[in-house]
Amino acid sequence: MGRVLPAGEFEPWLAGFLDCALPEPPNLDDPEDPVGGHLVGLFFHRAWTMRGIAQRLEAGDPMAPKLLMNAKLHEDRGMSLIFESGYQGTHWLATFALYCLSGAVPASPEGCAAAG
Repeated sequence: MGRVLPAGEFEPWLAGFLDCALPEPPNLDDPEDPVGGHLVGLFFHRAWTMRGIAQRLEAGDPMAPKLLMNAKLHEDRGMSLIFESGYQGTHWLATFALYCLSGAVPASPEGCAAAG
């Protein structure tokens, strides 16, 4: 939505959308189950994108610390399970972990257009 809403409309939309209820990392009973391995990837993806959203908010936005704290929960959960997901996970989860740990912000609309 940050890419399609006019300037100044994203922050109010985000606050209303999340309503301070950020997703918690789901419980994962069997990380070696292929579905479970995908959830570990989701933990990293959520952490990465929540950090990217926080970095794009205006300075002092009260949602930024909440997003960063929730991102850390997801990152920690993913890191605790990355080596327990068996071969089907460990051979590709490292990519998601690297994106998460890199500090890189997910591509902006301008970056996507430039990458074309």
